[in-house]
Amino acid sequence: MKSMLFIYPDFGGSSLDFSPAIEILSAVLKSKGVQVSLLHLHQKYGVPMDYDVIYSQVADKNYDVIGVTSTTYQYQVSNQIVGELKKRGIKSLFILGGIHATIAPDDLETSNFDGFCIGEGEISLSELFRRLESGEDIYSIKGFYFKCGDKIIRNEKSAAVKNLDDLPFRDYEIMNTKKLLGLRNKWFSIAFSRGCTFSCNFCINQKLRALFKETNDFGYYRCNSVDRAIEELMYNVEKYHEEIDVINLDDDLLIADKKWFASFAKQYKEKIYEPYGIKYAINGRANLINEDLVKQLKESGCDLVRIGFETGSEKMRNLVLAKEITDEQLKFAFSLFHKYNLRAQAFCMIGIPGETKDTIQASIDMLQELKPDLIRMAIFEPFIGTPMYYYCVEHDLLLNSKDMPTNSFSNSNIRFENLTHEELIKYELLFPWYMNFSMDNKYSDEYKSLIEKYEKVINCNDSIDLIKKEILEVDKRMSNKVEMEKITHYRYFQNNNYYYQLYKDN
Repeated sequence: MKSMLFIYPDFGGSSLDFSPAIEILSAVLKSKGVQVSLLHLHQKYGVPMDYDVIYSQVADKNYDVIGVTSTTYQYQVSNQIVGELKKRGIKSLFILGGIHATIAPDDLETSNFDGFCIGEGEISLSELFRRLESGEDIYSIKGFYFKCGDKIIRNEKSAAVKNLDDLPFRDYEIMNTKKLLGLRNKWFSIAFSRGCTFSCNFCINQKLRALFKETNDFGYYRCNSVDRAIEELMYNVEKYHEEIDVINLDDDLLIADKKWFASFAKQYKEKIYEPYGIKYAINGRANLINEDLVKQLKESGCDLVRIGFETGSEKMRNLVLAKEITDEQLKFAFSLFHKYNLRAQAFCMIGIPGETKDTIQASIDMLQELKPDLIRMAIFEPFIGTPMYYYCVEHDLLLNSKDMPTNSFSNSNIRFENLTHEELIKYELLFPWYMNFSMDNKYSDEYKSLIEKYEKVINCNDSIDLIKKEILEVDKRMSNKVEMEKITHYRYFQNNNYYYQLYKDN
């Protein structure tokens, strides 16, 4: 029996995360008779980023294939891990999968990997193990780039799965789902679709859609049938219902197909929400929100709708990011969320090309008007292969075309005419205080004083983590005082510097 080890470098958040790719690939490979294991890397709750510890988990296991799934954020550390394991004598076939392998396949040449899996891996990875079992040549498998001596073999892309219902249920045990639910406040993550029907300039979907058309004669956006989606949810609800409070539907945009979603909402309400009381969270889009949809969301047990707000500058949102979302559409959507008492989250980013203090203030002003229950802040990053990446290259905006932060919260790789990097970090770390200062209430001056104090000490050096921790502690004391007087304001959410929660007296 052939064997595979997945390595998941999960360093993007404070808790362990689900990996839908590993869950489905593990299920597919196990159905083919492959023995599959997982090394879940995380500094606090998983295997730490320690070469000795990682090696001890791999040595003497004789895995035929070791696959690492990686975003561009985690590519450098993934590459380093593989290099270290090879130095210590591990002879497995090392394969990189995930989005970075697909959007930057030429990185294989300078990497420590033996091959990159390009695109969706169910078919090509299954074929790899079939050939390893039979002893056939592996270097011609579609969907892979391989190193062979001093050459790079670039095979054609593999076909994708047309009907997602043909795939087995995901392998939930590989991720230790029960442990993850305990660490993630009983939030269970799952997705039933692939792709998105929109073409925002900062998103990789345009690139993936173009690659997809090269080898497939069916649509890039695919979704499980409603019956299959509910069946898989019921499998997990029956197994983990005592550990699940919220099901996080992590799809890009399930509500895009209104007929599909109406049927899903009806079944979810009848089979999950009413008998078990389990709510769900979902991604939305302001121009798709209407009153009928919001009613469906509310009645079927939706706990949270996440909306791509991005920026309060309509010009930047549409001309730069190509969101095709107007201010009025955002205002209408959030007015409906408030009307139906449906919690809403705004995805916000700063550091977009052309960003200034005035455009950041526009975001602050508009978010005050929308009053989302949660705000998730990120620093803009031009991902390789996106229109925004090529725009930044063309206009010489990239500070370093190779280096990239390990997450979307640490720094920017863009040069600005009217904004320094230090100013950008200050806005990011103190954003809820800027919001509260602009609300013009009894504590506005106190928030202003806090801003002035910490603007003097925030800089991008080794002490930034200590400052972040201090900011969270100060905010907790300040917010407790403001809440006693039932004054609407924003506070940092769940001890996170980049996640903000609205407090309002209901």
